[in-house]
Amino acid sequence: MNWTRCASPGFTVSLNLIHLDLENSTNCEHDALMIFSGNELIKSLCGTLSFMEMQSSINPKLHSAPGGCLSIYFYSDDSFPQVHTGFNAFHQIQDIDECESQSNPCSHLCSNFIGGFRCRCPHGYLLNHNNHTCDVMKCGQPKRLVNGHVKFVKGSKNEYLSIIQYHCNEPFYISKEKQNGNYTCSASQKWRSTGNNILPSCHYVCGQQRFGFGRIWGGKEAPSGSFPWQVHLLNDINRGGGFIIGEKWLMTAAHNMVNYGTTFRTPKEEIKVYAGHNNLDQLGSFIALNISSVYVHANYTTDYDNDIALIKLTSPITFNMKIRPVCLPPKHVDLSNREGSVSGYGVTERYDVSKNLFLFLKTAIMDFNVKLIWIFLIFMNMQKLRFVFTSVMYGEVHSPNYPEHYLAPLDEHWDLEVPPGYHIQLNFNYLKIKPSQDCRNDSLTITYNKTEMKYCGDEDLENQHHPGNLPINIPDTKLKLSLLTNEVNHGPMLPIGFSAFYHAKDVNECKKDAPCTQICINTMGSFICACHYGFKLDADQRTCLRVQCESPKNTNSRIIPVRPTYYYRDVITAQCDIGYKIIIKGEEFSNYTFDCQINGQWSLPVQCQIVHCKSPPPLLNGEVKLISGANNQYRSVMKWQCNRPYIVPDTYKATYTCNADKKWKDDQNNVMPVSPKCVLECGHPVVGLERQKRVIGGHRAPQGAFPWHAYINHNHGGGAVIAKKWILTSASVLMIKNKIIDHKLMKIYVAVRNIQNSQFLPLEIKSLHIHPLYDNADGKHYDNDVALIELEKPILYNADVMPLCLPPQGAEFTPGLTGWVSGFGETAKMKLSRYLRYTSLPLVDNQTCQNFIDNFKIPVALTDNMFCAGVPEGGKDACNGDGGGPLVTKKNGVFWATGIVSWGSECGKPGKYGVYTLVSKYINWINNTMSEN
Repeated sequence: MNWTRCASPGFTVSLNLIHLDLENSTNCEHDALMIFSGNELIKSLCGTLSFMEMQSSINPKLHSAPGGCLSIYFYSDDSFPQVHTGFNAFHQIQDIDECESQSNPCSHLCSNFIGGFRCRCPHGYLLNHNNHTCDVMKCGQPKRLVNGHVKFVKGSKNEYLSIIQYHCNEPFYISKEKQNGNYTCSASQKWRSTGNNILPSCHYVCGQQRFGFGRIWGGKEAPSGSFPWQVHLLNDINRGGGFIIGEKWLMTAAHNMVNYGTTFRTPKEEIKVYAGHNNLDQLGSFIALNISSVYVHANYTTDYDNDIALIKLTSPITFNMKIRPVCLPPKHVDLSNREGSVSGYGVTERYDVSKNLFLFLKTAIMDFNVKLIWIFLIFMNMQKLRFVFTSVMYGEVHSPNYPEHYLAPLDEHWDLEVPPGYHIQLNFNYLKIKPSQDCRNDSLTITYNKTEMKYCGDEDLENQHHPGNLPINIPDTKLKLSLLTNEVNHGPMLPIGFSAFYHAKDVNECKKDAPCTQICINTMGSFICACHYGFKLDADQRTCLRVQCESPKNTNSRIIPVRPTYYYRDVITAQCDIGYKIIIKGEEFSNYTFDCQINGQWSLPVQCQIVHCKSPPPLLNGEVKLISGANNQYRSVMKWQCNRPYIVPDTYKATYTCNADKKWKDDQNNVMPVSPKCVLECGHPVVGLERQKRVIGGHRAPQGAFPWHAYINHNHGGGAVIAKKWILTSASVLMIKNKIIDHKLMKIYVAVRNIQNSQFLPLEIKSLHIHPLYDNADGKHYDNDVALIELEKPILYNADVMPLCLPPQGAEFTPGLTGWVSGFGETAKMKLSRYLRYTSLPLVDNQTCQNFIDNFKIPVALTDNMFCAGVPEGGKDACNGDGGGPLVTKKNGVFWATGIVSWGSECGKPGKYGVYTLVSKYINWINNTMSEN
């Protein structure tokens, strides 16, 4: 016996033996139960062990490797059959606690569940894609601050809880916010500000020079960077100056943007703008600025009224030491009595164009302040939430917005449920809820079966209201988690909330209030009750009852002893009634002993079977007729019945009864013959004949009146069936000019009434046998006119085909005895008949026959092998075409072959008779010929 079961990953196959009773032998060489884990032999068992022994030392070892196969191989050499009861065991699939294995699969936290495990990470870590290791959380690269930069205050590499600050690129840009707050890498892997999530904006600083100057008369060369807002304008006609007033804006005179002396604008494509240097001879050192559009004051005139224009650049300028904007004054500012500076590349005091050098003249200084006010308003409204997780084996649950801080107020609930047979185990990855006395403000509450557990605070705080890192076992299939909060907490500190993993944990029902009366085996989600050998589970699947066997009923026997109830290993004896036996493996017993077995059945069906006689031997040409009973069983009655033309011999005509000794016997207690035979009944046609006193030309023969008559087409002769393969006829029919004809030219028919409408096929001829002493070369010697025709195949007898009886050798015929002759010969009209006809004729004594021959001077010799038949007045006779046919006589109701139509003279004439071969003279020759062939 081979048995194998395999487990899926995360499970193992275990075996619990509850019964073992095998033949004990050294090394278990005779009978053995071998248990394998994969290809490794765990245990080889034999002998007898109690359940307690197996439960303590054997069963704990009988399990497969994780996700492996457990196999059983049981063999027995049958040296002590039916002595030992074998083994009984339960197999089941069990969960593996991978977290308790020596090779912990997780780098940080591990939670087992049915069929697997889940690696978990503490707050601030993420589970790697390998699902085993935890990586510290990282935020992405901080957002780019235009015209500013990032500075790490704490940590590095953008890791969780790293702190950065944003700074503008001073002195060219400054932040207008009151403070440049810190940004912390949060658990959501995003950078969070201490106050808000808005990045600072860096604004350019206008009107700042690199150098200061005293009073200078008549203009001087400007040092590099002294007027960083100055730009040089160049077109095909003239050149001019302008200044930077913003990141994408330049200001100049309108007359620089129009054709000289007109108000027609110069195409922007013809205008070039340069900045960042003070010497036009070094134009390659300038920075070229691309113009997007030009705006000339709408009221500009050639009189230089409203001589102002704006230039918009395609991209913003990044300010530095050499390129910076100049400030614009406030609207309606009073500029009187103010000193300022003017700069450019124009005509000097000598009325010549400057030598491509940037010149300046100090005239005035202006200043203004710009204030930016930012107003930011956030309004949030959290509704009550409820989450339901039903009938799952494991899952995760966490506070809203986790791993970020939760928002208040909250009133959320989670309903967790596992299938029956399991309890819930909670493992908190993280729990930090604002602490309060007895968690009266913010809290996470676990409710089950009217029990309530409330938690708040931080793991780092030593208080009794935090669950810590140990799992929480809930002894129920359902629980409710409720998170209630009142206040919101923003900031870069650890988020406030919780994250937990829950899973179904199997309940060991066998450790409870003894659900089983005998043996309890815990399974995943349930348990199985089992019983000791000789007991079985009741319908409640918990109670063990002694194995019972039903009291035998209708057994055709007497049961000893008689008890109202029979239990396992009880023994009874059945004594069969007469004509009944117990049959076991082909052997019969009058009484037998039965055991009540462990399956509640008797060792064999307690039933005496009625005996059966052997089937009667087949009866050739007959059948066995059952008079009463069936299937040749005890007291059945039968008799033999033969098919016509066969009859039952007188010695077999009794009825036979099947006796208790399984033999067929008659009422005289004689045993049925072993080889019964039906005797051929010859000369018994089924149709009777009326004796005709005078029938000229004969009469048509009824169907079946002459079942032995055979028609021979050659010479239009006849014959008689005397055996299954033999036809009796005359030699003269089978010869022409004293020579035997070819039998292949002949056809023989039986059961024929009309030769022109025969429904039967001709019989195949095997050979012709002429009497050896027949010699009629001169046509005057008909002595020994007898012959036999042997057929290829035997004839099948029926009501239309039956044999004619042969008389004993040398039997004398009785003159005056009536005979019947049949044939298809000529009638009174001297025409061959198409129908079989017959007539009755008296046998004539030899003297009368001889006188007939002498009186008519017939040249044919009459011998003792011949006789005559007919009437002196004529009118009835055999004639041409009837040769070879039989003349029969009847004695004791049986027709006999008395003569064979041989010869005659003028058939049917008065005073003339027909001459026949006397059959009784040739019985020995007939029998010898048939036996020899």
